[in-house]
Amino acid sequence: RLGSHLFIPAFVTQMKTPYRTKMKCRTGARVAKFFNGSLYRGTVQSFMGPSASGKDDELWRIAYDDGDEEEMDQNELETSMKLFEENGENTIASSDRSKFQSTRANKAKSLMDGMVLSNNLGQSTSDKPVIMPWLGYGTYRLGQKQAYKATLEALQVGYRCIDTAFIYGGETTEIEVGKAIRRAIETKVLSHRDDVFIITKHWRKYHGYEPTKECLEKSLARLQTDCVDLWLMHWPGPAYNTMSRRKDILEQEGPWYYSNVSEKDMKTLRGETWRAMEDALKEGKVRSIGVSNFSIAHLETLKK
Repeated sequence: RLGSHLFIPAFVTQMKTPYRTKMKCRTGARVAKFFNGSLYRGTVQSFMGPSASGKDDELWRIAYDDGDEEEMDQNELETSMKLFEENGENTIASSDRSKFQSTRANKAKSLMDGMVLSNNLGQSTSDKPVIMPWLGYGTYRLGQKQAYKATLEALQVGYRCIDTAFIYGGETTEIEVGKAIRRAIETKVLSHRDDVFIITKHWRKYHGYEPTKECLEKSLARLQTDCVDLWLMHWPGPAYNTMSRRKDILEQEGPWYYSNVSEKDMKTLRGETWRAMEDALKEGKVRSIGVSNFSIAHLETLKK
């Protein structure tokens, strides 16, 4: 009985010593972690002890600079400490577009708070981060009569992301959006074109390499800008040779009956469209590119 009393304290002391050493070395250390394409920095707050999983692991509490907290195991902690060493304290938003701030969605406090579009989404090779606001103003179905006034009012109340498309309003909405942004600059609502994040979309009538470049040039002219912040391929499918598509004929002849290109050729044509979009990114005419209304099958085909 006496032997066991002497043995257990000695065992506990031996086990706790490494933990005390690690606590002293790592509490207060700076860490970094990517979340939704943005880099968040924090501090090791405290050592929480062995993992409940029963594995030879330890848990640490991390307090991030934006107020969030989480637990990290040993491997995650070491990776996060290394990531901080590689990136330091420089903030992602330190650029000419510094009014746009990279935040988590649940921490956004401003209409200029947003997420960083990563290289995997087609970010430009520029050293300036492409930050897309979490909230934006959409112009679908506004039409020519409403688009100018509504977009200008949206900018006046604080929206800094405007979403439009080549085809909206029968190809009139981009023109009205461009006028509204120009007016907002003239009246000092915006200090510069860079104060607003513009999204527009390629139209499927212009699938193919050269037609895609033509589509972009028309959009840029309508929007009165030399660059858009995000350019999307609006639809993966083709244009149709009529607007009066009959459901009974489609059921009888198939969904490609009214198409101006075959299903097989469309895959190649879509790839050419994307290649033109990549080239526009390299040329600086768009800051980021992406797709819209794509299924997983469309994405897999485009990857090939």
